[in-house]
Amino acid sequence: MEDIQNKILNALNSYRTRIFPSDVTEKAKGLVNIITKCQSISKEMGLSEICKRCDTEEKGSCCGRGIENYYDEPLLLLNLILGVNLHIRRYDKASCFFLGPKGCLLAARHTLCVNYLCDKITKRFSPAELSRLRDAEGIQLELTFQLCESLRKFL
Repeated sequence: MEDIQNKILNALNSYRTRIFPSDVTEKAKGLVNIITKCQSISKEMGLSEICKRCDTEEKGSCCGRGIENYYDEPLLLLNLILGVNLHIRRYDKASCFFLGPKGCLLAARHTLCVNYLCDKITKRFSPAELSRLRDAEGIQLELTFQLCESLRKFL
């Protein structure tokens, strides 16, 4: 069994056996809102389509095998709280454990996954054009960090 599968099973066990503080569930609602905003901005800019085309047509992907090793139990637990159905099998042996046929299966993602933009994107968009997305992502990462720290103390 892969290490990530053990982390998922531990997160599932914690999710099923614990009652989380109300501040965690309230902040999680705010996180959902900002994640939705980031996805909307990304789609509006065409980033989602660029990434999809790169993965499916050009056989490239920044979501390579091993990225999942950055994920820990609090971040996986946060995804469960957000309603993500964590699977325990890899879809593609060459890709990140969490990359499914329609993209990333996670709602709350690791800082590395949120921050990374490939050359195709950084050469196509100026920093000014990306600033609206980056500002929203900063809020997303701050909330994710706060929630993971709360969960880490709770565990």
